Amino acid sequence: MNMVWLDDLVRDIRFGLRQFSGNPVFAMVAILSLGVAIGANTSVFSLLNAVALRRLPVPHAERLVEIDAPDSQDRPVALSYAQVNALRARQSVFSSVSGWLLPVLNVEVNGSLSRGAVLVVTEGYYSTYPVSPILGRALLPSDTHSPSGGAAAVAVIGFQCWQERFGRDPAILGKTIRIEGRPFAIVGVMPERFSSPQIDVSADATIPVEASPLAIFEGQRGLDPKSMLLLASARLRDGVSPQQANAQLRVLWPSILRDTEPAGLSPTQAAEFLARRIQLEPGGRGQSFLRNRFSESLEILMAAVATLLLLACVNLATLLLARASSRAGEMGVRLALGAKRGRLMRQLLTESLLLAVASTAAGVLLAFWSGPLLLTLMWASPVKLTISLRPDFRILAFTTGVAFLATILFGLAPGWTTIQESLYPSLRESARSIAGVRGSWLRRSLVAGQIALAVVLLSSAGLLMRTAHKLRGTGLGFQPEHVAVFFLGPRPGGYAGVNMDAYSRELLSQVTSAPGVASAALSNWVPVYDNHSIERVSTGSALLKAQVQVVSYDFFKTLGASIVSGREFSRRDTADSPRVVIVSQAVARRLFPAGDALGRPVSVGDDPARQNLQIVGIAHDARLGGLHRYDPLAVYLPLFQNPKLLEYALLEVRATGRAVTVIASVDERIRALGREFAFFSETLAAAIDVDLAEERMLASLSTFFGACALLLAWIGLYGLESYAVNRRTREFGVRLALGAGSPRVFRSVLKEALALLAAGIAAGVPLALAASRILASRLPSLAAGDPAPLAIAAGLLAVAGLLAASIPALRAGRVDPVEALRAE
Repeated sequence: MNMVWLDDLVRDIRFGLRQFSGNPVFAMVAILSLGVAIGANTSVFSLLNAVALRRLPVPHAERLVEIDAPDSQDRPVALSYAQVNALRARQSVFSSVSGWLLPVLNVEVNGSLSRGAVLVVTEGYYSTYPVSPILGRALLPSDTHSPSGGAAAVAVIGFQCWQERFGRDPAILGKTIRIEGRPFAIVGVMPERFSSPQIDVSADATIPVEASPLAIFEGQRGLDPKSMLLLASARLRDGVSPQQANAQLRVLWPSILRDTEPAGLSPTQAAEFLARRIQLEPGGRGQSFLRNRFSESLEILMAAVATLLLLACVNLATLLLARASSRAGEMGVRLALGAKRGRLMRQLLTESLLLAVASTAAGVLLAFWSGPLLLTLMWASPVKLTISLRPDFRILAFTTGVAFLATILFGLAPGWTTIQESLYPSLRESARSIAGVRGSWLRRSLVAGQIALAVVLLSSAGLLMRTAHKLRGTGLGFQPEHVAVFFLGPRPGGYAGVNMDAYSRELLSQVTSAPGVASAALSNWVPVYDNHSIERVSTGSALLKAQVQVVSYDFFKTLGASIVSGREFSRRDTADSPRVVIVSQAVARRLFPAGDALGRPVSVGDDPARQNLQIVGIAHDARLGGLHRYDPLAVYLPLFQNPKLLEYALLEVRATGRAVTVIASVDERIRALGREFAFFSETLAAAIDVDLAEERMLASLSTFFGACALLLAWIGLYGLESYAVNRRTREFGVRLALGAGSPRVFRSVLKEALALLAAGIAAGVPLALAASRILASRLPSLAAGDPAPLAIAAGLLAVAGLLAASIPALRAGRVDPVEALRAE
């Protein structure tokens, strides 16, 4: 019995392949349309799975929690080394507690220097994340207690570092890797599947926090146990719930805060520090830059590709319904010869499964190609993105399930409808070509549904494109063209014994003299990046909160920002000169409504060195925090009156021509001074693109999906009208023989198509409006009330529909009456 069934299956497969080879256009259109939709769904779901669903590859990841300590405004704040140690010592609900940090530091291998992610960990890390190295050993408690600067510092390197920088050397143990100039003996190699809790980036090395130079944070001054640097993770004890752990931490936290309060805080800062609370969050999925930035976008994309898949399925159903109608005679003959309906359904099921297999293969190939492309639209960083989009069981199940459900549900229904027709009507239908098509209402309804879905995708794509374009053209208050930004890092020992004031002035002098450079400046921030600090700005009688930026002389000149009154900072604004400040127009209006801000004193924050600063200039209001938010309240402090920040400054350069043309020469000038190097550089225009990464990604992908929707709607309408014209050939022949002109026949076919097109667009308009409101609720920058995208979508579909219907309509008007009647 089993062999008979297998033999029937083989025959069904062969027959199905012959059917498809006999109609290759149908097979190609069905497979590609469904394959593109499946590939888009698989690609987006793979990314969603990687950043939001997949658990860390560690034992019992569900027991991991992250310990957060948000401030009074619910902003996340890292924990200090002292706080992590206090939590570990006083709690009884966790089996382990650890702190970790993933800074980008100088990593040197065999004399080759580059920037790399280095995982800095406290005691208990490998108990929290119990993953064994593939070579050597993990860090031990004795390693984490090595004195800073000692000769016994050890490191565990990541698999990618071992592979790319050491060539998978099997004798790697005992060799040296230098981090910020300090040698670390390699004692282990982590497996490829896990290098750190930060899933986006592979750590080049893991080192103890006590042995870490942390130059980028501490200026090579050693570890401050109360610096707020560390992310804290813990593993719940068996039988302890997150609610029980939370309850205990809330009791312990106030005393930990009091015991770890940094020295030198003002009363206001101390109150803010002690107001911090503690909370637990699930930690089994690790940390992710992409999840934090693009979670909303991924959900929107998932909805878009699901709509595209539904449209492709409707298109497939339309094609199969037309194909099934054309096979009504075949099915009638087979039923008349004794075939069982179940046997015919099995044949149709086999054909649907063949389509599913081919569509799945096409979709997986597209997903493998489009996955990396999707990541390039989302990521811009000097650190290589290493997130894995490899298929796992969840992705394979999703792809296979989508393909098979789509083809079976939308493929068997037309066949079932045809087989359920009575035998003799089917035979009669095969013998004549009278006007009217059985099941015409269903096919027309499906095509109208395709058009409605296409309206939704096209209008949403247009809305996202207009939003991105509108943000890109928003006035910034400065001129980003011709400006390049350089992220500076110290060479090993580069800041040792250096006078940062003199060095920074020499750096600006050397860079300004480079060919093609108009001016240069230093600052503690990147324009359009939302990374500025907010502090209180006060006079004797007024108070407000404003963005605080620390900038060097020539900053406003380099950025192309204007000083509306007063002056810019100069080389004479030094640590020994009177303290000065520049404020934005909005700050001047708020603090000094009478318009007499110049020369007046203001105080910034609680720092004694920033009290009673004299206003020497008023700057034009600008979008300092990026294109998504407009806060014109800003104050600018002179960098050379705040020398502690010189080690963390960025370099901005204005070119006389294109900014990209000066990057190489400026980088050479920086290296020639021997203190620093630019580990990353970009044009300010590119930085704006990074700020618009979410909108750009959504606009690009939604445009592609919209184009696919337009093509599928075109195929559906063309296929329906072409099929209807073929079935009505005798009718058109009779009408032409009786004197109806070709234009009249053309208009009658076109009129039916336009009625269908209008019905589909009318059905799609309310759906598109609802979709725009949903998008606006997820993306605050979106203008949901803009009617232009909807009008453009309707226009595009109208033009495409006219073209699709005109081809079969022209063919109907050219029917030869004699040949049509002879064919009957």
